[in-house]
Amino acid sequence: FVASVDRQSACFSHHPDAVNQYGVLVNDEEYTFVFHWFFMTCLWAHGTPIYSERQETLPIEYVDIRQFIREARPLFESEATVTVRVEGTNLATGEPRTVTGTVEGVQSVVGGEESDPQIAGQVTLIVDTGHERVRIGGWNAVVEDVEATRIVVTDVADVDSYPSLRAGTEPAE
Repeated sequence: FVASVDRQSACFSHHPDAVNQYGVLVNDEEYTFVFHWFFMTCLWAHGTPIYSERQETLPIEYVDIRQFIREARPLFESEATVTVRVEGTNLATGEPRTVTGTVEGVQSVVGGEESDPQIAGQVTLIVDTGHERVRIGGWNAVVEDVEATRIVVTDVADVDSYPSLRAGTEPAE
């Protein structure tokens, strides 16, 4: 069992059949980040969802920049225009900041080399607001302009090419 609450607290316990029978409660953002990555790499990436209330029509919300990039990759590769609203923290001031614009690019770097954004490395989303290019990072962003806590896909140009994003319809099989 793993639970992460507002990126500030985490709860963890072993599988009931495990030899070690204990649980951990953490109220620290850095340790919560460790439990988050344990969940994402060891459980989520390899598991099959049993139930989801996730919306498949616009707007679609993400709390993880990597999952957004994985799922939106076909849109980026087809050069579709993806409009997003990013809620997060301005890293220069520490103040909340919301950025709205089109995704201009995605950068994923490990050790100075371009890489796949699946698990490791720095991932940056570049959003063009019409006035500026804003660099968006995920949890624990350091070098970007904004640390995203929520990414909302608000529009996709040429939505007919992506029936699962057409409002009011069922996702394509």
